[in-house]
Amino acid sequence: MTAEGRLAQPGEQGEIQVERSRCMLEYFNRPEATAAAFTADGYFRTGDIAEVGERGYVRFVSRMSEMFKWGGYNIYPREIEAVLEEHPAVGLAAVISLPHPLYAEVGLAYVLPTTESIAPPTGDALREWCRTRMANYKVPKRIVVASTLPQLPSGKVDKVELKKVAATELNVEEIR
Repeated sequence: MTAEGRLAQPGEQGEIQVERSRCMLEYFNRPEATAAAFTADGYFRTGDIAEVGERGYVRFVSRMSEMFKWGGYNIYPREIEAVLEEHPAVGLAAVISLPHPLYAEVGLAYVLPTTESIAPPTGDALREWCRTRMANYKVPKRIVVASTLPQLPSGKVDKVELKKVAATELNVEEIR
């Protein structure tokens, strides 16, 4: 469903919702959480953002909880991470946001170079890579090439910890 509450059309992004009879009935002893999790017509809100392709296939884009706003635009980190990970010298990308006094939030990307790359990419070169592949407002305001990223026990990037690291290492007020 789109933010306007209608079925997403090919090329549009929206939240994946599942018919109630095909998933859980309720949160145990949490009626408020159950009410918030379902639409009025009985669909479960997954919190996953997807895009419908021309042939009707659904492509995962991001989680609603990771979405951030830059100057009024909705930005989904996974979309940016996918573009960065297409670069031949990038092995892994993690995009986070930090509060900003002018833009509400700004996007920052951390990348790990591939083990095969002879020279690691620069942040400026990766920003240029992004500029040719996405709208300007989605391009991370800063890209940091790192040697390691904090990880959760599952092996995923720990974005909560990464935000703490970024907040202590970077001055977001200087980022435009």
